[in-house]
Order: sequence, then C-alpha cells, then structure tokens
Amino acid sequence: MRPKKRILLAGNYEFGVGVLSYLLRTYGYAVTTADTADEAEQLMLQTPVWFDLLLITWPLKGAEALLKRAK
Repeated sequence: MRPKKRILLAGNYEFGVGVLSYLLRTYGYAVTTADTADEAEQLMLQTPVWFDLLLITWPLKGAEALLKRAK
C-alpha cells in the first residue's frame, strides 16, 4: 500500500478551506491546514516529513513571500 500524499492547505477563507480539505481527505490525502502564510511556514519548518503539495487559496496575505520561501 502506498503512503498517503501529504498536502499543506493554506487559506483564510474558512468555509472554502473546510470544504476543500474534506474533499481531499475523502480521496485519501493527508491534509494539514493553516489560516495564515506565517502559520503555513511554521508547519513546513516543524513537520518532520515533507509535504507533497502546498495549496494556497487566494487571496492570502503573505502568500507571495510564502511561495518564495517554499522553493
């Protein structure tokens, strides 16, 4: 059995993030959510395993800087 793909979902639109997170989990992905770009960056630094995908809902304040740091 393949390990689950890990997704970091960052967004400040609570309803949209909740729905998207639910759908991704339904399809078997391990989803971690963050409300701000700074919180997403901290999760990337603190999590012992890599995320396979960083998914950002727009507009998210600080998203541009987050993408530059995530490279």
